Amino acid sequence: MRTSNRPKIKETKKRFPFTLLLSGIGLILIGFLMWLALDNSNKQAVKSTPDLGIPFPNIQRVSLDEAKRAFDSQSAIFVDVRDSNSYAQQHIKGAINIPLGVFESHLDELPKDRWIILYCT
Repeated sequence: MRTSNRPKIKETKKRFPFTLLLSGIGLILIGFLMWLALDNSNKQAVKSTPDLGIPFPNIQRVSLDEAKRAFDSQSAIFVDVRDSNSYAQQHIKGAINIPLGVFESHLDELPKDRWIILYCT
């Protein structure tokens, strides 16, 4: 009794494109999963900073609306406490520049009867 290998070879030839396709899809899937793993490993976790509250809570704050009303009515003097280079680049129209480091030594130059609004941004 003789067995023939021909049917098995034909069957293998028929399956080859399917096997090749599955192998290709598998390789693509593995590559994609590796890319995802590497991409996510490069991202550092963002640590949230604790809420420390408002710095200097004893200093009175001015809302944007209040500052705008004071600006429009000219009832306040706006003092830019940034350095002179920052002030020269951009500042509120009509504001004066007294850098924070020397502010206390210039207090006597400011009128006592006007609202003084300090800003730094």
